[in-house]
Amino acid sequence: MSEKVEGEILKIYEGSRPKEETLFETSNVNHIAWSLALIFVLTTLWFGIALVHAENQRHAMASNLCPDLVFKEGFDKKCLTTVRSRDHWWQHLWYGATHVRSHPDHDGRIDTRK
Repeated sequence: MSEKVEGEILKIYEGSRPKEETLFETSNVNHIAWSLALIFVLTTLWFGIALVHAENQRHAMASNLCPDLVFKEGFDKKCLTTVRSRDHWWQHLWYGATHVRSHPDHDGRIDTRK
């Protein structure tokens, strides 16, 4: 083969050679943003589950569903971990999310000066 024919054949196949600047592909996905979004969603779920459990126990104590048999003013802690004070978990979540007070009516202390 002559040099001219060989050169023309190489020009034909020039487009099939890999381009070295794009040989190693880079991702166009923003991994930091997706990681932060996932962390935010998981944290929100974790806080929601904690709110459901806390509201379940608060409602059980307010309804006196788990009285302690030995101490009349106490609560049975083992019962508080297993009690279902409302029918569904979303009722606890709704009540806990909608009944938030920034300033309580009292500071929790009982006035004994009567």
